[in-house]
Amino acid sequence: MGANQVLGIAQALYETHKVTTYPRTDCGYLPVSMRGEVPAVMAALVKTDPAIAPVVATLDQAFVSRIWNDKKITAHHAIIPTRQACDMAALSEEERKVYQLIRQHYLAQFLPLQETDITDATFNIGGQLFRTRGRVEVVPGWRVLFAADKAQPGDTPARVESVCCLPGHRG
Repeated sequence: MGANQVLGIAQALYETHKVTTYPRTDCGYLPVSMRGEVPAVMAALVKTDPAIAPVVATLDQAFVSRIWNDKKITAHHAIIPTRQACDMAALSEEERKVYQLIRQHYLAQFLPLQETDITDATFNIGGQLFRTRGRVEVVPGWRVLFAADKAQPGDTPARVESVCCLPGHRG
């Protein structure tokens, strides 16, 4: 999908379906005052797609991620789902994909931070310097919602679904 197509789809999700906030923003932050709407937004997400209820039940809605920052708000806040539930079958395949991506990023705000152990070692062997680096994920945190991004080409749909914690809607 090209940028103009995504913008058109985001505009339709906002104007036609009323399921996302204003799409023509470059801001990635939300005002703290909107934290009071979190339970209503979560309820709308579950009503729209009951398959995500188990995921929503595991979220810590009291967790305050860095996205909640009044000082970084520009003319419009970040694009998020609204308190309006919708019929996923009424969305086109492209609209559904964009909506699910917006939903996924919103839900990620209520998961713990990702933690990684990083090892950096330098060895001097016979006058030659050797350097190695390693990363080990200790706590996946918010990254669990994006596990399907790691799916390999040629993976079967069942494999991709088992890797991803957020089920996709099959309309």
